[in-house]
Amino acid sequence: MTYSEIEAFLSIVETGSLTKASELLYISQPAITHRIQSLESELGVELIIRKKGMREVELTEAGKSFVGLARKWRKLWDETRNVKNVKSAEPFKIAALHSLNVFILPEIYRLFLMRNNTAPLSISTVLHSYEAYPLVENGDVDIAFIATPINSRYIDNIPLFKERMKMIYSSRKKFADIVNPEELDVNDEIMIGWSHEFKSWHEYWFGHDLKQKVFLDNISLMQKLVSDIKGWAIVPASMASYMRDDPRIKICDIKDGPPDRVYYMLSLHTEKFREQKELFLEDLRSVLQNNKDIELF
Repeated sequence: MTYSEIEAFLSIVETGSLTKASELLYISQPAITHRIQSLESELGVELIIRKKGMREVELTEAGKSFVGLARKWRKLWDETRNVKNVKSAEPFKIAALHSLNVFILPEIYRLFLMRNNTAPLSISTVLHSYEAYPLVENGDVDIAFIATPINSRYIDNIPLFKERMKMIYSSRKKFADIVNPEELDVNDEIMIGWSHEFKSWHEYWFGHDLKQKVFLDNISLMQKLVSDIKGWAIVPASMASYMRDDPRIKICDIKDGPPDRVYYMLSLHTEKFREQKELFLEDLRSVLQNNKDIELF
């Protein structure tokens, strides 16, 4: 059973004649007759009463019963053909670390929204990487971007890129363009424990005792505290770049600095939103490929 056969049958029903139906479909009368015969053969019943001299078409009882089904079939077929053009009501849901959502992902979101017209976008923020795992596993988000992976049976940890770390400090302090960790007074530090690797590096240079002036668990207060209390901090390069125009803040590189910060995408083993995931990763690579402080994997 094909769309053209159903279309031929319904055209005959709606016009009342083979001649008018063939004109409506821009096909010959023998062609429309062949389509009806093919449909009858598939169904195993006659749909049209055939008598010589009949100017108008008359349906058999089977034909009358089939009209409603044929219309439903055509409607379903049309809806199926148009499904690619229908915007999904379900959003494509992304979660990311606060630092990523503020300093790296906004431009990628913008580009993705310009190119993606099949699903709305939902964006949420997590303060810590481990918070993203249950969100992905429970289907609350479709993908997540984090920096500290943990083992999971159900979730893929896909490394995407790594980013250099830099030092920011109050403009009331003086440092060279490249600072040696030995020059730093940990008592003036505003610290975030970015990763296990960062903490190991920090302990190597500054010891195990927590002597920092302030220890933060998120980035919200970093810029103000560094400038207001004449402090310094080690942050991802994207965060430092964000503060570049602040006259109260200066930026420098670190000799023998901490390991680059690695970022991962979390995703379930599923085909759901596969097209959106691939498109988002394309946009991410397009935006980040020319960033000198970032290396894509």
